[in-house]
Amino acid sequence: MNVENLGLLQQDAPSEEDIKNMALELGPRLKELFATRNREEGPGPVIRLVQRHAAEKLGQPPDTDFDTLDSHTREIVREVTSGILQLLLPAFISDTHREFIVRCHARGLSTSEAVWELVKEDKTMGCLVQPDAVGVSGYKTLMVSRLAYLKPGTARWPEKKYGAVWREEREQHKKEVRDLPFTSQSEQVAVLAKQAGRINAMLEHDKLSATDCHLLTNALTRTLDSLHKAAAVEQHKATDLSGAQLVAVLERLTLALDTPEQLARNADADALVGVLERLVLALKSPDRTAIAESSEGVSADSDAGLPPME
Repeated sequence: MNVENLGLLQQDAPSEEDIKNMALELGPRLKELFATRNREEGPGPVIRLVQRHAAEKLGQPPDTDFDTLDSHTREIVREVTSGILQLLLPAFISDTHREFIVRCHARGLSTSEAVWELVKEDKTMGCLVQPDAVGVSGYKTLMVSRLAYLKPGTARWPEKKYGAVWREEREQHKKEVRDLPFTSQSEQVAVLAKQAGRINAMLEHDKLSATDCHLLTNALTRTLDSLHKAAAVEQHKATDLSGAQLVAVLERLTLALDTPEQLARNADADALVGVLERLVLALKSPDRTAIAESSEGVSADSDAGLPPME
């Protein structure tokens, strides 16, 4: 095959068939290079071999100075080099790279974000992503399609190999998130309350201008509004029990009375949940008389599954 047959210089871009044919021609030399290369050198020798091969197919001498090529020829060399290296890219992906992607996924990163983190952390990938090698677009497209399976829930997820790694990294990530300041609702409430106190103290200063007073008043209003919302969420979390949880509480209470045979049947579950919801809300309310008021609305049938109280 020669440059006349390929007609690459007359094309805006090399075809996929051209790329595959040139990669096949390089096969024996690449195999030898992969077997003998020093891994400390990274992909550099492979990239240079592919570049020289692309230049030769365009009729350039083996010792071509790429800076002297015209822009069109240089772009064709780049296209051919990128295409061949994309075919070779899977050979550069190691188990270490795969584990890195698993850990990124466990921390909530998308596959696209994970493969870019790999570029920043790994010299080999950092070299391959350069414009004179695979290039950013080709790298991300291929790596995302090949590594997206490295998370639980995908059809090809290798649980046996990476399941423990995922869980370890996931727990570490959750611990770090929990330890971040002001992520819990109670911390946010405390900070907002402290800020509201500071603003209020500043408003009591006698020498404030009308503008400063207006700005501080607005700031205090916004802070109090945020404080109210944060406190409401915190209170909601404290009292928000699901129906299943409430039924479980009732079952434990029933078992404690040594009458397991009288557990509530499924048909009574909704009514029992209603009783417990009102009970929980009433117990949280400053006005404990709400218990009696809520109980008046419960029909006698609601007690059908409850053990008799002595």
